[in-house]
Amino acid sequence: MESNKIRQIKQFIKQILLQNNYFQKNQKICQVIIDSFENASFRRAQIICSNNSGNNSSDNNSQTNSQANSKANSDIALAASLEIFHNAALIQDDIIDNAKTRRWMKSVPEILGKNKSLLLGNILYGLSKETFVNSVSKLDKSYWLKNSKSQLLDFWNKVFLQVQIGQLLDIQLENAKLELGNYKTLTNLIYQVTLNKTVSYSFIFPNYIKAVLNKTKFSNEIKNQAIQKGLDFQNLDDIANIVQTSQQTGKPELSDIFSKKKTNILIKALEKMSESDAKKIIKLYNNKAKISQARAKYIKTKIGQFI
Repeated sequence: MESNKIRQIKQFIKQILLQNNYFQKNQKICQVIIDSFENASFRRAQIICSNNSGNNSSDNNSQTNSQANSKANSDIALAASLEIFHNAALIQDDIIDNAKTRRWMKSVPEILGKNKSLLLGNILYGLSKETFVNSVSKLDKSYWLKNSKSQLLDFWNKVFLQVQIGQLLDIQLENAKLELGNYKTLTNLIYQVTLNKTVSYSFIFPNYIKAVLNKTKFSNEIKNQAIQKGLDFQNLDDIANIVQTSQQTGKPELSDIFSKKKTNILIKALEKMSESDAKKIIKLYNNKAKISQARAKYIKTKIGQFI
């Protein structure tokens, strides 16, 4: 069941979009973006909003209840900014991957086309930062938080750059060839892609924001735990694409195989299977021809033996 906090964040995101001049004039496009949040996990929001006090502005106590209710809590606004960031990144992913669906629905590029979606993704990044900056400026005036504000803004910029670098590395990974027994370079590249994309903004950054809101230290231990959770999440997501149906994942069945995506799950399976089986799969992945349904099922069976 959807929590009250998530409902508030969804409503806050909707308000942000509807207040934007472009979306006000293009309500059909705005609705496409609003719909794209409908089945989101709000994983970043759940991290930020878990066990923190909300930390509203210091003058909130003097406000009436109606005034307080009209203002989003800091955690809601900051969580909303990261969910908008996430959606922008997903639009980029779907453009690069030529993905036709996302979360059991048509992807934004499939509905609006690649060029328009690319620019809409940039608008969402801009709205994410604007929301983030406004939220940070409203944090209370304590010495500790005052010194954390600039670090928070620097963190947003750093994560944004990391994600763009991660997208470029992902394209590099997509174009890289598989070579029998020589997987170290690809494994390192897969790690860098995952760290710069999924891990940076879906696990490290939300935990950093949570620490700031709770006025606690963002220790190396917390950071390392966030990194490990992010890596584990990506591996589980890659496994799900092999063993689960499209109804379960919200993505086309075996989409990672059809798109010849190189994952840790694939590499580990290649390392464990017979040389003859590995050679067949490597040949299919390196060949420019599309993978047929029958061959995709064959690859699924071979990889599935080692999951």
